[in-house]
Amino acid sequence: MFDNKSPNYPDILGYITGDERLTNGVIQAALATNTRVIPAGQTFALLLLLQNLSDVNVEVKATLQVPAQDAKRQKGRLIPESPSAHVTVAPAEVGYLVLPVDTLPDTAHALYTFGMTLEVEPLAKPRRIRQTDSKGGVNLNYYFYLSWQTIERLLKLKNLAFSGGKGLLGGYLETTITIDPPRGKASVAAPKSGWNRLWALDQNSDARPLLERYGTDLRTQILPALKDAPLVKLFGNAIGERVKSTGYAIKSAEAYFIARLCQEVIDRSRRKLPNFHEPEERTDYVAAVLAEPWPTDGTPIPLPNWCRALLGMISEDERVLARPAEALAGSLLNDVIRDAVRVGFQSIKAASRRNLGTAAEIHIYSDYLVNRLNQQEKAIELVDLYLPLVLGGIVIADNIPLPDVKHFEKLKQIGHRVQDEAFNRNADTALSFDVIDDVMEWALRRYTGWQ
Repeated sequence: MFDNKSPNYPDILGYITGDERLTNGVIQAALATNTRVIPAGQTFALLLLLQNLSDVNVEVKATLQVPAQDAKRQKGRLIPESPSAHVTVAPAEVGYLVLPVDTLPDTAHALYTFGMTLEVEPLAKPRRIRQTDSKGGVNLNYYFYLSWQTIERLLKLKNLAFSGGKGLLGGYLETTITIDPPRGKASVAAPKSGWNRLWALDQNSDARPLLERYGTDLRTQILPALKDAPLVKLFGNAIGERVKSTGYAIKSAEAYFIARLCQEVIDRSRRKLPNFHEPEERTDYVAAVLAEPWPTDGTPIPLPNWCRALLGMISEDERVLARPAEALAGSLLNDVIRDAVRVGFQSIKAASRRNLGTAAEIHIYSDYLVNRLNQQEKAIELVDLYLPLVLGGIVIADNIPLPDVKHFEKLKQIGHRVQDEAFNRNADTALSFDVIDDVMEWALRRYTGWQ
């Protein structure tokens, strides 16, 4: 049974601006300069703060209105880097657009007003999912894993004088800046143009709006389309190329078992939640999550990394619905590997009876391993590749039988590879090689029938 009450995300824009805002459709905006006073000859920036009230992408075009002349009627003294800017604001996203403006050294000392018009176009039928005012305050803990960098940005932005365009009609904002006589040394660092995200629906936030929009597609179209044998082939090819790019001469059996672990991650999404499972395992069983009521207080819905990333990709381009497997083995492979690391360690623990780390430690290690696989300067080490990807794949390989696969031959290939690398065993790698030995012995005892 589904709880259909919509989430209502807190008002970050209002928290920053003290409720100064212009509402234009499903976009709220406020405008400020990064400094109130600047010497002539230096560069300042207009900061356009935007908040998406809806669960769809919204295209925003901002056009500057810059004074054509200065207080001495000199033309061309205030020069924007660009007269306009476009940004696509993601569902529920909050961020700010930086638009630098150069001043010439002979610009007259005065107070200048800058205007900005906004054109707003939702890219699908929008549904409001965010509060429209900040009464009662904002609990920043609601946003879960906000980085310190983001918190620092929020606090710096809160100190600026934002204008919400009160009393003005349509999508128009104004702000002011005082230009002083020139000085010898820059007092404000030249700002960089571009879009800066503060918060949006992602892996650290509530996925409910994306699930409400695409949950039926996920259950009836995407999950049934993710067939086991094609997935193993796609993952095997992608993993093989990724590992080769680091300089490691990967064997076909190694790529196969890693692919089996990745396929296990996806296959769990279709299964019922086991009666006996570790708490963190619940994340993998997407079908079970879809069958339950969802929290409405912003508590993150437990979904694997690959599923959250896939939903986000679909929200940007619904053509992904037709080819989800290619997306998972392509641009979303890092997300699949992060989930495979967690499932791999769970599987190794069951086979070796060794506890190899806490959930937090495994999360950190998954980031390390993904970064390691994306580096091409140095070959990845065997122990990194085996713990937990290859070994995890060996443990779960019989969960779903695949036709015409000679598992015992692949296991022997793994054994030969480990023997060839035994000379690398030292004090730092001893535990890793012990775990490899444990899993290989477990597999040989259990799978004598593979031959």
